[in-house]
Amino acid sequence: MSEHNAIQECDSIVFDLSEVSHMGVTASLALENAVKEALEKQRNVYVVGAEGSTLQRLRSLKVYGLLPPDHVELSRAEALTDAVNSLPKMGRA
Repeated sequence: MSEHNAIQECDSIVFDLSEVSHMGVTASLALENAVKEALEKQRNVYVVGAEGSTLQRLRSLKVYGLLPPDHVELSRAEALTDAVNSLPKMGRA
């Protein structure tokens, strides 16, 4: 439940899967649902670092098809920089 509250209070979310060597069906579906929920709430969503079987699983579930290519084909640092740069410019002259 705390994950859902976190999505309510953010502008962007970065899912960094660089340390994930294998992702089962249940975890993949949970990630897919989290991505969909964040997109429904008009958040910027990035999925980075997936490789091997994890990448294949996410592609087979069409998770990457939900996101613009420039939100999946970048490094964690690039995703974080893009997320920060997309924040509303408040109080700047």
